[in-house]
Amino acid sequence: MKTIIIFIVSIFTICACTGIRESTRVLIENEKIASDDTLQYELVIIDPGFETWFVTHSKPVWFHSQSWLETWNRQYVTAWNARYMNGRGNRCCDTYIDYQFHVDYGLDLNHKLYWYFRYVERKLGMAILPEGIRRQDY
Repeated sequence: MKTIIIFIVSIFTICACTGIRESTRVLIENEKIASDDTLQYELVIIDPGFETWFVTHSKPVWFHSQSWLETWNRQYVTAWNARYMNGRGNRCCDTYIDYQFHVDYGLDLNHKLYWYFRYVERKLGMAILPEGIRRQDY
């Protein structure tokens, strides 16, 4: 009986351990609010480690201007989608990011998207931009 319990616990332990996850999903969704008839955008990141990393590593929302964040996000999204289209997305760039440059997504969404790209560079060690991983925050 004791060996059966140890065996079952071992199986659960092995199943609980996971390797490197295969993919990360980034979606920008829009929701229509009926009362104001306005459009709100939501950034959905399906990556279990991102939220914790984001809270501990990102600078405050007001640290960079929206135009600064949009400039970097344009570069990152262009490089990300190019990897996706060329099939070089490996485990991270397996989704197309529908970030339209003419749309005002607001400061919060741009801030979180920028820091997601930084997370991919720093935590996952994947250079998104051609010049490689940026070492410092400007």
